[in-house]
Amino acid sequence: MKKFVFACSLLVAGTACSSNPDAGDDQLSINAGQDRTVINIRQDGAILIEGETYYDPRAGDYDKLEQYLSQKADSMDKKHDGESGGELPDEGILIRAEENTPFKMVQKIMLLCGQEGIQIWKVELVATPPEEA
Repeated sequence: MKKFVFACSLLVAGTACSSNPDAGDDQLSINAGQDRTVINIRQDGAILIEGETYYDPRAGDYDKLEQYLSQKADSMDKKHDGESGGELPDEGILIRAEENTPFKMVQKIMLLCGQEGIQIWKVELVATPPEEA
């Protein structure tokens, strides 16, 4: 069995990042102006990228999302992995979820990113600080 390690960072939403996954700003400029692909997860479990639904929880089929991630990984710049001797995508994605979204939805995206043939290992999560009362 192959082991795969993720590099995951947590960003706190601020002026450069909307806390609303439906806001439509799917390409966020975060950290030194680098563009990130943003995967939005709504509270009901729907997964959207650039306003298009890639997973509908009523259908329960992750094929469209898996195909998107595979194509995205193929188009990313690659970095040599000394451990496996292969090439891995060297760009990241950002996962942004609504406040009460079940973590299993974030976890599923991370599992898909780690699949052979995708192996997107730079994953960032966005957290929005609670609003002050």
